[in-house]
Amino acid sequence: MRITEEQIRSAHKALKNENGGAWQDYFGLLFLEEFHKVPREQALHQVAFGGEDYGFDGFHFDKAKRNLYLFQFKWSNDHEQFKPGFRTLLEHGMSEVFGVNSDHRSRNAMVNNLKAVLRDNRSRIDQVNFHFVFTGEPEKAENSSVLGALREDLENRKHMLDEWWGKEMSMVIEYRSLSGKRSHFVVDKTHEYPLKLSGSLAKDGPDGQQMVIGMGRLYDIYSMFRQMGSRFFERNIRHSLPEDGSVNRVLQKAFRDIGIDKKLDPAMFAFNHNGVTFSAQKLEETDNGYRITEPRLLNGAQTITTMARFIERSKSRDDIETIKDRLKRIEVICKVITHADDPFITTVTINNNRQNPVDSWNLRANDQIQLELSDHFRTKLGIYYERQQRAFEGLTEEERDEQGITDDKAIQMLKLAQTFLASEGELVVMRSMRKAFEEDKQYEAIFHTRRLEVDPRYVVLCYKVQFRLPLLTRSILERGENKYSFVGRGRHLLWALMCQAILNDKDLHKMAERYGQDLAISANYMQYISGLATGACRALLSELVEQEANAEAVKNNEFNFLRSKQSFDFCMEVAARKYGWEKRKLSGHW
Repeated sequence: MRITEEQIRSAHKALKNENGGAWQDYFGLLFLEEFHKVPREQALHQVAFGGEDYGFDGFHFDKAKRNLYLFQFKWSNDHEQFKPGFRTLLEHGMSEVFGVNSDHRSRNAMVNNLKAVLRDNRSRIDQVNFHFVFTGEPEKAENSSVLGALREDLENRKHMLDEWWGKEMSMVIEYRSLSGKRSHFVVDKTHEYPLKLSGSLAKDGPDGQQMVIGMGRLYDIYSMFRQMGSRFFERNIRHSLPEDGSVNRVLQKAFRDIGIDKKLDPAMFAFNHNGVTFSAQKLEETDNGYRITEPRLLNGAQTITTMARFIERSKSRDDIETIKDRLKRIEVICKVITHADDPFITTVTINNNRQNPVDSWNLRANDQIQLELSDHFRTKLGIYYERQQRAFEGLTEEERDEQGITDDKAIQMLKLAQTFLASEGELVVMRSMRKAFEEDKQYEAIFHTRRLEVDPRYVVLCYKVQFRLPLLTRSILERGENKYSFVGRGRHLLWALMCQAILNDKDLHKMAERYGQDLAISANYMQYISGLATGACRALLSELVEQEANAEAVKNNEFNFLRSKQSFDFCMEVAARKYGWEKRKLSGHW
């Protein structure tokens, strides 16, 4: 493909006085000319050169193919540059062009031109194509966790196209490279289902959110899952609880008691169940109840998957239809939430998943920073970041290859959080991890965007230490069992000092190259960290315990001082004097 930076800059130089914009904006102009054969005079009206940003950089209507193309252009090989524009498209662009503002003038000349073309050619368009054009690898964009979540959000808005055109539209989302490579997703179906909710009532939220509550048939929800598959659970916080776990065993027994043994009246299920919660793009009242568009189950996944397994195992029985008829009489409380943004839905998801024994860190699985960390470790190191419980074990070898996962182990969210805290000496917080994930302020102090700026190899070097703390403790004890008998009571402090020893190592970059590329704990890595433990870290712990108050505490078998931030700070003050250490964090650039 024949577009070069020199050509783009040349076009900018020739046209900027009349059209404005940065030189990168002219990539879109040349693309329309080169690949869609749009004359320059026309193409100038189909590309954005500044103005209000709606997430569209250009458009083209192909009369012969009856296709509308909506573009984002990035003169870059970095697929992550699509993220801000993608969010803008979802938050503003779709409603501006296909929603409530579609008949109003926009603060962007190109968008006004797009609206005019749509009005004049509404009946001539059958397919809408969202093309994200750059110079990089489409496969990397396809495998991005963040872009994947944004793409699913865009797919969920297909109903806006259907409503604007008044018919079922086809949507294509494509990442396209100048190399000729493409990766695309075709969305032909808007997921809409009838939903009967008896005794329903409505509740408005603080910022325009809406909730409808009523009694709904569990079998109808199961039918949605049958058609949508795992997409139905994409807002859920985990893949599933173990099949033989207590929650699923209780549900299996209830379905058997109702469907096969007939020992339990189906009406009892609603009294014993906490109910289910959906988010949806739209909920419309009909003559027979409601019609729900693009539902996502926020809680209740265990109930639905257990019912699915129960029906699958019973399908060979002669009385399967009788069993299904009894299951169809089961009702549960249903809450359907619409007109809510992602942060609101995340909060609802967290608070509606507290009834089962769910660890608080699993409730954070779909946070934006967790998606970013997933991309970070996968693209930089080929390591899977397990933000959803049990997700890694569910990946096939083929799926790992497709995602570029080369390591046979995964970084786990809880252990990563502990690594960040250890590196900063936050020993008190490390003792109450549930609280750290439950309280927004503490959680945001652990997982902030500056974590994405540090070399991930440094994180891996510190992360792996935790798996060898017992051996490191033993190595120190071997230098004097009586003298260092306290060390086993201060493993978190030892981990914290080990992180600082690694981050202050003059050969840090070399060690990162050798041992920070994967999660393997080699003999050479063990030799390296054992040297740090029995050297500087042992000396620092000795000075700490030699303090009069601490020495007295050890005599009395009191070791709480080993779990305090003050002890870490004291050790770091000594390390600054003796070794020239600085407090270094696993965040930012340094």
